[in-house]
Amino acid sequence: MNRIKKIDGLRGIAALSVVLFHYTSNYRDDYSLPFNEKFDFKYGFIGVELFFIISGFVIYNSIKNVENYKEFLVKRFSRLYPIFWICMIITFFVTKLGHLSNRVVPTIDFFFNFTMIPIVFGKKNVDGVYWSLYFELIFYGMIALVLVFKQKNNWRLLCGVWMLISLIVNLFYSDVNIIKSLVLLNNYNFLFIIGICFYQLSLKSTKPFIELLMIILATLSYLYFKKNNLDQNIEAIILIVIIGVFYFLESEVFNFLESKFFQFLGYISYVLYLTHMNIGYVIMKSLVPFYDSISVLIILIPLIFILGLSYFLSKFIEKPLVKYANTTFFSILKMK
Repeated sequence: MNRIKKIDGLRGIAALSVVLFHYTSNYRDDYSLPFNEKFDFKYGFIGVELFFIISGFVIYNSIKNVENYKEFLVKRFSRLYPIFWICMIITFFVTKLGHLSNRVVPTIDFFFNFTMIPIVFGKKNVDGVYWSLYFELIFYGMIALVLVFKQKNNWRLLCGVWMLISLIVNLFYSDVNIIKSLVLLNNYNFLFIIGICFYQLSLKSTKPFIELLMIILATLSYLYFKKNNLDQNIEAIILIVIIGVFYFLESEVFNFLESKFFQFLGYISYVLYLTHMNIGYVIMKSLVPFYDSISVLIILIPLIFILGLSYFLSKFIEKPLVKYANTTFFSILKMK
């Protein structure tokens, strides 16, 4: 059993879920669709929550042999930023040229998007899906600090304190938005904690009681403090199912996650996430005149296109860029 390959498969499912959510429920909110809304993938946004859990797992796995925070930051920068810049530039111009007027950002906002966190400067994201990258970056910054102070083996204490702060702020200081955003990651910190705990469980080196207790507490806390207009019972069930999948991931039942299809989705997941929404919406709007005759193809056509684009960018742009960036920055660090 290759647990990491199964995690990659889950990442692919998360990405596809978000895409289907945007191409159905989210698109319907802004425009319209020719088929009954009962077929909408309205809980697909939970794919982002799965991303955060996976991030907690994968990041802690990635630092097991890393002592130097510089190495960690270089690898994260190389992995995230170069391909993000490419996808962001493509998205900006496609959105503008595709006359998706309600989603075109001012040119000044476009330049601030190169930071990946334009919201910090009061600017808009080129694509709405980029909101989650802000929380990912804060999480990476926290991990860098853990490495600076050589505390990665004290993960129980760190996660416990993080949850305790979360409970105190939510119960007594819920109106202090800056703390909720920078320290609690708008309560998404509970999901990162769940991922970290599952990574520790996967090591099978300690008794699992503390890990399981923290997973249960983090899950309940996240669901309790989450505000959502949809049916929270259904969302809770979906999230609990996701937690169950993580716990039983080594079971042969989930071997399908290692199949070529799910590995393909995992391989392109980051680029797919970055490019699918606005570009897909431009394609969908161009198909409006044909609504009556092609119906569900309104979704399939942009989906197939964006899968192809994501594969091309992942294989021929992203991977070479990551390798080049790593080599360049590590060489600079060695020179210093």
